[in-house]
Amino acid sequence: MSRVTFIIANKSFIVRRGLVLTIEEIPKLEVVKEIDNERNFFRDINKLKPDFVIINYDFYKSLDVNDFNSKIERSKSKIIKLIDRNKDEDFLNEADYCIDINEAKSNIINQIKDIVAPLLKTEKINSTSSVLSNREKDVLRYIALGLTNQEVADKLFISIHTVVSHRKNITRKLDIHTVSGLTIYAVLNKIIDIKSL
Repeated sequence: MSRVTFIIANKSFIVRRGLVLTIEEIPKLEVVKEIDNERNFFRDINKLKPDFVIINYDFYKSLDVNDFNSKIERSKSKIIKLIDRNKDEDFLNEADYCIDINEAKSNIINQIKDIVAPLLKTEKINSTSSVLSNREKDVLRYIALGLTNQEVADKLFISIHTVVSHRKNITRKLDIHTVSGLTIYAVLNKIIDIKSL
């Protein structure tokens, strides 16, 4: 795949511009459209068929939710929910991915890189441990050591929502859905030392 495309749906000009500048710092990523109102939202999604749609709660709630779900499913675009961890707890449900607007720029860039990584892979990776980003390995290490999401967040100085997002990516990439399975994986791939358990 040559480029990964995004549409940003947000009523705030400043937020949209900030996301565009951040996303386009990453090679092979392109924002194909900024949308500031719901009027042409579905038409633009259908016409441009972006890989990802970044949408915040205020924009999302202005749309017909059933219409949104069916049309997004048809377009095959993935949803990235732009959340404010201080007020958008309910908006996290059923998100493909989420980005916390309160995160530092470097964390947002790392999250976006992790989200788009599967689309940018052009050759099969031999070592399964290299499928995970360095940040995902950090999160996995602490999960395998038995820490809660909040404890992992505190250790890595990231939000709990970012930890949850990393955990989802880890289980999706590895297709391992239990803590014991993740622990075995971490030991076998030398992410943790068995003596530290």
